[in-house]
Amino acid sequence: MNQLPEDAYTLPYWMEKGADDGSIWFNEHQGNKMARFDPVTNTLYEYWIPTQNRLWGDCPPNSKTCGIANVLQFSNGENGQTWFTELSENKIGSIAPSAYYNQLRLSVSASSPELAIKRGQSVEIKVDISSASPLSSDINMVSSGTFTPTGDLGNSTGSFSEQSFSLEPMRTKEVSFIFTPATDLGSGEYTLMLGAQNDAITIMKAVNVHILD
Repeated sequence: MNQLPEDAYTLPYWMEKGADDGSIWFNEHQGNKMARFDPVTNTLYEYWIPTQNRLWGDCPPNSKTCGIANVLQFSNGENGQTWFTELSENKIGSIAPSAYYNQLRLSVSASSPELAIKRGQSVEIKVDISSASPLSSDINMVSSGTFTPTGDLGNSTGSFSEQSFSLEPMRTKEVSFIFTPATDLGSGEYTLMLGAQNDAITIMKAVNVHILD
């Protein structure tokens, strides 16, 4: 799994509509991922590119798993196949999202797709992570939001009841996320992304957050 500094950015570079399902594809150049957002289910899928080159990545000095393949332009073809360049690695890569997702057999759902909350109050959101795989998977919970330009929670706070765990085959794990908007957060509409990741994929669900006066 890629290890980047906390203040690193993913550097989206190219965006294209999916050829078959209306999804939105974009590359995360510095994050070394291809991403697909499904507007019907409000789900974000990030596919980790295995190729890594430390000479190009914003890597901490002691990191052993960091680097980027310089994934720049890409194109969506027939049957959901996505082709992309790996500039610094002299390679062409591809992803078939349906086959890749079925192989990983990981899904995420949130109990509250929409919520209204006052500043300074707390709310619990339950997140279910399900595996249909015959193999166990090491899971790390992740969150982000539109509260700041960098995608972090800013002065708001959020914590999972379990940050990381091993998900057993054919099982579902429920994890609670406690979110408290900052007292200086402006009223209005925000998006909170909650999900799970392993060494190959990140899946995040969008939660619409209404901050009340």
